Amino acid sequence: MPNFEPRRRSLAAALALAAGGWLALGACQSASQASSGVDARPFPALPAQNVDGPIAVEARYYLDHKRTFGVELPREARVLPIAVKVGIAPGAGASVRFDPREAAPRLYLPDGTVVACKPVDEIRTSYKQVNATLAAKALGASVLAPWSSAREANLYFELGEAGELFVKRGEVSVREGELAQTFGLDEVLLGFDLEFDGRKRSVYVGISVANGAKGR
Repeated sequence: MPNFEPRRRSLAAALALAAGGWLALGACQSASQASSGVDARPFPALPAQNVDGPIAVEARYYLDHKRTFGVELPREARVLPIAVKVGIAPGAGASVRFDPREAAPRLYLPDGTVVACKPVDEIRTSYKQVNATLAAKALGASVLAPWSSAREANLYFELGEAGELFVKRGEVSVREGELAQTFGLDEVLLGFDLEFDGRKRSVYVGISVANGAKGR
């Protein structure tokens, strides 16, 4: 499992560590902690926009997402909403299909924890309108649009049982026993898999933390 040295790493090194951690876990592991990592050090802040081949991607966490969904999702539904814009990069002529169930979206925390994406149809709150909003604002399966017309939509990441992972403002904390580590969400890496250029490839992007809220 990844074990970070006490120094800042380059983006390339961070990506390599994340990819290695994902391969070690296996794509079918549904969530949570890959490493206790008490000596872990954070990634450097990673770019929240990236272009990989024909794919352009951007990721944000909106601090005031309650205005969009009606509730604080980490508390009410034990999921973390990440707004993602993904499309075909300017000048690229590719045709690429994105399906969250096949793309295996996941978050990599600096301590090696991997957090899996939860399908929107498996998320339920006590509020009918909230459930409808979750579905309406989810990133669904589609052929990717050109970047100029791509729109943000949400992926929801599983926080597990209360007390394992918890989110407050722009930070996520990992608890194991009596120990807890806290990281800024701008130190977290989002990864997913897409097939282009004749093979499946992993695409990575950092996450920016934004004030306010934004609907679809």
